[in-house]
Amino acid sequence: MITLGRHMAETLRRHLADWGDVPLYVIDNWADTDFIRPLAKADNPFARRHGLVDKFVVSYSGAFGATHDMESIVAAAEALLDLPDVHFLLIGGGTRQREVSEVV
Repeated sequence: MITLGRHMAETLRRHLADWGDVPLYVIDNWADTDFIRPLAKADNPFARRHGLVDKFVVSYSGAFGATHDMESIVAAAEALLDLPDVHFLLIGGGTRQREVSEVV
């Protein structure tokens, strides 16, 4: 079993106590903070390249899977269509990718 942190590992160990010695591995959730760091939008190459510097960006990055609530994201985007400075940025893919891209 794999978890992303020691606190969850401790919780899992308690819950799995009756199962015997279940192998449990912690993969730390970390980032290279010398490489990944906050930038002003005007200095952000992605924002500049995609014309997002002067927009309010609502972003979703992840799976567009069968059980993910993509309807709420699409409904929010549709409700805000009359606000040109609001931009929805959806990054990902999955079983519902075509469904999402047909609406957007």
